[in-house]
Amino acid sequence: MQKISLLILFVLVLSSIGNTQLSSKNITSLKKELYHLFNNYRVEQSLGTLNSNVILQKAAQSHADFLIKSKKITHDETNSKLKTPLKRIQNAGGDFLIVGENILEFETALIKLKEDQIKELANAVYDAWKVSKEDLKNLEFPEFDLHDFGIAQNTKKQTLIFVHLFSKTTYRVENQLSENDFGLKMSVKPCSGFEYEDEIYTNLGNCVYIEEGKVILEYHNIQHIKDVFKNSNDGFAVDLLSPNQFLCGEENKTDDSPIYDGILLKPVYKDELLRSNTAQSETRLIAQIGTIPESLMKDDFIPAIVIIKNGQACNWASPVEIPHKTYDPIPVDLQTIEEENVKLRNEGIIISKQVYFQFNRNAVTTENHDLVPNLKNPIHSVEITSYSSVEGDSIKNNRLHIGRAEFMKNTITSSNPTKNITIRASENWEKCNFQMEKYDMGEKTKFSHDSIRSILYNDSIHNWDSLFNMQRKSFALVHYFGKFNPKDHDEYVKMNFKTALIERNIPLANKALHELYKNKIPCEFLLEESTINNLFEFPNLVANVAAVLSLANDLNSEEIVRYVRYWLINYNQLEPLAKQNLIYLYSLTTKKLLKEWDVATSQLAKVLHPKRADIVYKTVEKYCSEIITLNYHIGTIEYYSQINDYSSIGEKFNYIDNYFKKAHLSSKDAENLALFYNHWNKEDLTINLLSYHMKEQTLSEEEIFIFVKTIMIRDISKHPSVNVEQLLNLAFKTNPNAFCEWQATYFNLLEDYQIKNFFCEKCME
Repeated sequence: MQKISLLILFVLVLSSIGNTQLSSKNITSLKKELYHLFNNYRVEQSLGTLNSNVILQKAAQSHADFLIKSKKITHDETNSKLKTPLKRIQNAGGDFLIVGENILEFETALIKLKEDQIKELANAVYDAWKVSKEDLKNLEFPEFDLHDFGIAQNTKKQTLIFVHLFSKTTYRVENQLSENDFGLKMSVKPCSGFEYEDEIYTNLGNCVYIEEGKVILEYHNIQHIKDVFKNSNDGFAVDLLSPNQFLCGEENKTDDSPIYDGILLKPVYKDELLRSNTAQSETRLIAQIGTIPESLMKDDFIPAIVIIKNGQACNWASPVEIPHKTYDPIPVDLQTIEEENVKLRNEGIIISKQVYFQFNRNAVTTENHDLVPNLKNPIHSVEITSYSSVEGDSIKNNRLHIGRAEFMKNTITSSNPTKNITIRASENWEKCNFQMEKYDMGEKTKFSHDSIRSILYNDSIHNWDSLFNMQRKSFALVHYFGKFNPKDHDEYVKMNFKTALIERNIPLANKALHELYKNKIPCEFLLEESTINNLFEFPNLVANVAAVLSLANDLNSEEIVRYVRYWLINYNQLEPLAKQNLIYLYSLTTKKLLKEWDVATSQLAKVLHPKRADIVYKTVEKYCSEIITLNYHIGTIEYYSQINDYSSIGEKFNYIDNYFKKAHLSSKDAENLALFYNHWNKEDLTINLLSYHMKEQTLSEEEIFIFVKTIMIRDISKHPSVNVEQLLNLAFKTNPNAFCEWQATYFNLLEDYQIKNFFCEKCME
């Protein structure tokens, strides 16, 4: 967005030519020659020619006369109405907003000149301006299409003063929704005041999209928004850009407003912005910042945003496609306990059926339960898990869960007699603790049971009646006996494990788990609640169970998360191998649970905080392979991203970065590392990495397009070694269709004339 005033001063002293004052005819001829010389230069540079303009001539002449009287060279005048080039143009009746001004003091004798001498003087003036790189910025600025001169003579000093003004024809985009730009004015100063403010504004441009006529802003850190936009009149306005504004063969049709380029939507200010936040996570912002009128819905727009501080527009951000991706965990072949001397059995538990019972408060009987299956196979055993909720006192609850267990036993054995019955009856503190952590009350789970009961009774925010009801849900697992068919290998191994677990045969259980892992047998049967509850009793199964669960399709299963959390908290019972495998499983589940950008607090609470997992990791760090360690950092960086813990993100980022840079990077490695940098808004690292590969001429097609798309969001002046034109040529040559499609989709990039000229030449032939 070029809403600027280019003001460049250049003073040059040249030798004399004669003795007397120039005539008005000489000055007219001199201007005519200068028009010709400057337009020839513009044509040579493939730029549009400049038309003379009477308003610019009037303003330039006024300032040239002022400079003679004031006896100094400056762009400013003392009269406030004429202080700047823009004000002088407005005073002359102009409505131009993009302005440039060059000034030249030329020492020469002032005489009436012949035609060939006029040309000689014009060429000398032209050469003097042309050698100045600063003056050329105005002369070569693509958007300028108007110019004119003011020339004044200082007879005492024998000098000529040249004032060269540039501007652009006024253009107003149609279908504006406000006659006064919704009352917005352009700030005289850019936005400032916050440490990372410029970076935040850059990223904001890529956080806006259109969905069913609504313009949505999704930003990863709501605290940034609160820090930067502190006042009630701070906010955003959407600037809708259309591809018709950037057509090849035509000048760009950006609005002459200093505030916006396209169609401005009504601003949204801080209070409304925060009020309309629909993000599930308390750290995120997802809010509507504009509505496209129905009359414009048929048009294709890209939404840029105007940054508003203290009621004034002070910055502007436009979206640019930035390819990005975080690393996925790297598969690991885990070590398991094999139990070589143990053989699998041919009979045992052939099938298991779960029967649920839902008890009301204070009740020890219920009709609300599943029917008990009546199979031909004899019952091998029954496992009963009976709960009371944590409300009430322990003595009363003890009577309730024991009474419920007795009712469940009688219900099941009345038609299926068996003596092999295991009963677990308790207050359901495990479920209660999990519920509390889901609702961000995890620290309070360390309190005494009586203190927790008091907290829950007084919690008016959450529906604890419903949560207590969930705690009372009890179940029985009925196991039926039969023979296994070794030919059905997968079921054969599963049945051996189930039998071993119920019979507490640890070697057989580990043997079966080893077979499950080695043969990659689906393990969803392990996720039954009763099975997980059983596994809580056996620390010597954790190494193999963690390995098998790492193969699960549903890694965000609540039962897997429960299992991982339980053993990370009770890690003192585990051997090093079990801890290693558990850390790997924790990394996988964390990454899986937090794969979405906007994760609800209740979802985040399912994951054990990495600072608690670190306690376990550090006890076994020296045993862990590099890949397990890498995966641990890949998983936990996602957690810290959800809570915007930048210190911990930095620590994890540096480890992952160093890991992949230690070895010689293949093309695919470099591509993934660049995407990783971009994911964490480290685009400068991407540019440095790919610049090196470009010099080495080892860029793949994927790297080339990552490079060319990434460079568009960064200040190219910070990377002087990057030849943008060479990079554009390389991208086009590598895949013309992909390049042209990208440029056409992000047509807002064509506001840059270098990019537009390249696109129009290559893609619109």
